[in-house]
Amino acid sequence: CVRGPCYIGENSVVGGNSLVRDYSSLGSNCVVGFSTEIKHSLIGDDCWFHINYIGDSIISDNCLFGAGTITANFRFDEKNVKVRIGEKRIDSGTNKLGAIIGDNCKTGINACLEPGVKIGPKSMVGPNVDLQDDLEPGKIIFVNKNSYVKKDNKITVSSESKQQLMKKLKKA
Repeated sequence: CVRGPCYIGENSVVGGNSLVRDYSSLGSNCVVGFSTEIKHSLIGDDCWFHINYIGDSIISDNCLFGAGTITANFRFDEKNVKVRIGEKRIDSGTNKLGAIIGDNCKTGINACLEPGVKIGPKSMVGPNVDLQDDLEPGKIIFVNKNSYVKKDNKITVSSESKQQLMKKLKKA
């Protein structure tokens, strides 16, 4: 379902039981798969979502969201969202702000991106990670026996087949 005003790019698909809400822009060649909601967000080209909530977020080109990934856009204490600029956390002036995500990023299943986090290009957020701080470009963050591990990302998502990606993930 599409509830405008919004923009749906060329060759993009909005699947069953999904909702693209007002003031959202979806780039070309995107898939909004089953049971996904996109609200007040700017989405680049070639992005894939399924069973996701994307609220008040900016997502660049060629991003893939694992099932169950959400961009939290509202703090539990209802205060304004703060965003890290350099070493400081700055009040955004709004109580609703999701994630800001660079090109060629990927999330694993059930990842949670807390309000106002930024993810640099070519980064990956692993399954079940609750990302509470910014993730630098070219990094992977994942859970390892109930602790987080961050290391350099040597995996590229763009122009690689699923089989090649799975082989590289098994080696990491």
